[in-house]
Amino acid sequence: MYEAAAVFHRPPHVLPPESGTLIQYVADNSDINVNTLDGNNTLHIMGIIQIVTPKHSVLLEEPMPRIKETLSANDFKAQNTYNVLPIQTYTNDGVVG
Repeated sequence: MYEAAAVFHRPPHVLPPESGTLIQYVADNSDINVNTLDGNNTLHIMGIIQIVTPKHSVLLEEPMPRIKETLSANDFKAQNTYNVLPIQTYTNDGVVG
């Protein structure tokens, strides 16, 4: 139920780096059953966490609500307003390096 509550909770506000905040992202992947030759029945997982220091740089706006019932996929789809990241494109413009 924690994962469901986290999806429906607004992300906290993190102060910008100009205020002395250090933000670091750590990522790792997991490949289960990677030795299959045909590529079937494999599972690939990617996890990313955000590390923020100092602690007072994270401003919690509201406590996380408790969810006591199982939610449907449509409930998660309807709530997808907070968890959408905009796609940012990089244009090289001919710069080498």
